[in-house]
Amino acid sequence: MIWLQLVLLGLLLLALLTGVYAAVANQRRHKERARQANERGWRYAPGGWQPIFKTNYRLTGSTMRGIVWELDRVWRDGRLEFIWRAAKAPLPYGALVILPAQTEKNPDPLVAPFNLHRVRPLPPHWPPDYELFATHNALAERCLDTAVTQILHQYPPWPQPGSLGRIVWRQKSLIIVGCYENDWVALDRIVALGTALTAVTGTG
Repeated sequence: MIWLQLVLLGLLLLALLTGVYAAVANQRRHKERARQANERGWRYAPGGWQPIFKTNYRLTGSTMRGIVWELDRVWRDGRLEFIWRAAKAPLPYGALVILPAQTEKNPDPLVAPFNLHRVRPLPPHWPPDYELFATHNALAERCLDTAVTQILHQYPPWPQPGSLGRIVWRQKSLIIVGCYENDWVALDRIVALGTALTAVTGTG
């Protein structure tokens, strides 16, 4: 029985050491993310009620026009995603949705609620990896300028790490969802895309 107690004690100590190591490693990652965010003029906050052990986090900032945005790293449907959102980035009217071409074969869950249609012709220099849906073709002409299409061209193909999952832009809010990539380039890109989109409408 003594050997069994020793084994259980060893397993308990191993679990304890593993937890301590994970907590220290996560705390270091939190500090590094906070430093990187601060250099960009953003704010960083760990997610959840126990930030030492959580992997979720939130970044917040604002565009040059003063539009406040939030970016969350979250687990959803078994994978990590970046979700960028601005609650006050209104379109002048209607709605826009951008989806990877690989997923647009069944766009109904996102397109049907807004009564969107496939935009044709597509804007100049539009990347072939994405399909565009809108309530009005004029929205694409007005809101998707060269700066936006250039950033879209920088995204890797979906569903690679760091790729673009979807853009849903309604009259009151803008949401951008991307696949997670452990690289600040991916964070900079999604923030740049949100900033470019909101700049076009002239809101602020």
